[in-house]
Amino acid sequence: MPLIPLRLLTFTALLLGLIGSRLPASASSTEATSGARANFNSYCPVTTDERAKPQIWAMWQGQEIHFCCRKCRREFAAKPDAYVAHLPSLSGTAVAQTAGQLTQVIPPTNTVRQMAKLNASGTQTAAASAAGAAHHHVESAAVLLSKRVATFIGKLHPVIVHFPIALILLALLAEMLWWATGQAMFDNAVRFVLPLGAAGALVAAGLGWLDAMFVHTPSDMLHTLLIHRWLGISTALMATVAAGLQLAACRRTNGRLYWAYRLALVAAAILVGLTGHLGGMLIFGSDYFNY
Repeated sequence: MPLIPLRLLTFTALLLGLIGSRLPASASSTEATSGARANFNSYCPVTTDERAKPQIWAMWQGQEIHFCCRKCRREFAAKPDAYVAHLPSLSGTAVAQTAGQLTQVIPPTNTVRQMAKLNASGTQTAAASAAGAAHHHVESAAVLLSKRVATFIGKLHPVIVHFPIALILLALLAEMLWWATGQAMFDNAVRFVLPLGAAGALVAAGLGWLDAMFVHTPSDMLHTLLIHRWLGISTALMATVAAGLQLAACRRTNGRLYWAYRLALVAAAILVGLTGHLGGMLIFGSDYFNY
């Protein structure tokens, strides 16, 4: 047999043997992994209202705990005692930490049942209490629905915020080109994109404040969030002032108004950069730019 076909057959046999030997191990490891993670906590123990992700987890007291993001994992690692009670998901049990171990605590009995046992003859009192509990449940459901709607609307902030960022920076670029070349098309571009950018900044700032009301933020990022929120408001107001000055300068052909408008536009662009930087820190952490 020629040498080249022999080498080819040998290589093929070795490759098939390697693949065959790896298949059972891969299947068993997949089954073990799926079995180990089949019962992981459904909700993040830090935010409590965000779904936990299987790929973001940590081991604590022999348990595999999953989180919605890496920030929550860092927060849990810093203060696990504050979030251990949130680990049971939709089971009605509570968890307490005793000598570093997790122990189940029997949930309290229903208040209405206790009242019925203590006051067997008080049928009207029990009925009134049940009616009040039902009314409270309806109110709680309405509050929960409104909170969920507000939370969903606030989540649109990262989607909307990119448009005013681009429009405000584009307006500054077009204004610089119009000042350098004198071509009217750049002036027309500024008149079109700057009002859109200012309106978008107002909407994005409002959505950002709404989002921050319902999204959990680690304690070490609260100061960054506060500065980010107020810089967002300042950016929206400065862009609105710049758009108003630009419109007034065009109508009155006033040179001072033009320079005031340009200064406001430059300030708005600087605020866009600072606000965006702090927003990135909130998402990726304060150590994101460490080299």
